[in-house]
Amino acid sequence: MSFWPIISVSFVLSAALATGQVSPNFDAASLKRSDSQTSAIGGFVGFRSTGRVTLRNVTLRDLICLAYDVPRYKVAGGPNWVEVARYDLEAKPPMPVGAAEAGKMLQNLLAERFKLRVHNEERTAFTYRLAIADRSKIHISTNTSEGSFRRMGGGELKGDAISMSRLARTLEGIIGAPVLDDTHLMGLYDFDLRWADEMAVDDSGVPLRRSDDLAPDEPRGVSLFTALRSEAGLKLSPGKGKITMTIIDQATRIPDTN
Repeated sequence: MSFWPIISVSFVLSAALATGQVSPNFDAASLKRSDSQTSAIGGFVGFRSTGRVTLRNVTLRDLICLAYDVPRYKVAGGPNWVEVARYDLEAKPPMPVGAAEAGKMLQNLLAERFKLRVHNEERTAFTYRLAIADRSKIHISTNTSEGSFRRMGGGELKGDAISMSRLARTLEGIIGAPVLDDTHLMGLYDFDLRWADEMAVDDSGVPLRRSDDLAPDEPRGVSLFTALRSEAGLKLSPGKGKITMTIIDQATRIPDTN
């Protein structure tokens, strides 16, 4: 007999969140300084399917990236400690929510605990432009619905029915710099790229593996730039471009409460 009232309450709360009638906040949240002696991040990186957050040993910059759905290189400003001090976070929404709603809840939590204030600002920065190099090597997908990348990382990128704008966003994470889609292609495409692992970088742009680390008898392979041109008919050209940055205006180092 209690099933329908629960559904009704959930529907009303979900509608209220969608229309902005209530301020989206986590039902319970624990945020405290981490006692980890390493820089390794633990827990589930991102929002779980219910909107819950379980993160260990993350910086405020990491939390801003998650809350505002931006890569690290698009976050600037603030005191030095935002990249040094590390925290553990456990947060649970009042009901299952999607990533967008959970992001707003995390934004409010950061504003409450860190007194965080940010604003968006357009800046000129170093970028790469993704453009067509050889149309004959571009693989048009037979699928009509956008798909996803099945393999990412370790010098491999494979996916079917991918838009060029999505490819550009994915390449940003790999090379650690803004990638602007200049292909003017609006369809869906299949990709199967392999390149030498020395091109892989982490979120801060530090190479995960350098060519000097390879054993003498281990093949170095081609670079990501060469793989894009030879296997996908695309090229990355360095230059300058306008990107939207998330600027930290204010942040207090120690959260007020747990």
